Amino acid sequence: MAGRSSSCNFCRPCGKGGILEVYRLSPENTRMVMLRPGLYHALIALKQDSVIFEVKDGPWESVETDKTFAPWAPEEGSQRARFYLNSLKTMISSISQ
Repeated sequence: MAGRSSSCNFCRPCGKGGILEVYRLSPENTRMVMLRPGLYHALIALKQDSVIFEVKDGPWESVETDKTFAPWAPEEGSQRARFYLNSLKTMISSISQ
């Protein structure tokens, strides 16, 4: 692990993307987080030099069948996605751990 990042876990039952938990990841402190299956999450690089490695149990089939986006998530690469990422960064910076 290099750099700084955060893992946001979202509250699935509310269906609106409310943040359930935030883990601040760094080489000096928390280096790994294990997430329970079926939980929407996002990994957000907080420094430009961050390296994030995600591992999940198999079997893995394909991106089309294995990657489920939250219903509230904007389309990747869209203007809404950039706005959403900035709003997530603001929210996680205000949450103390």
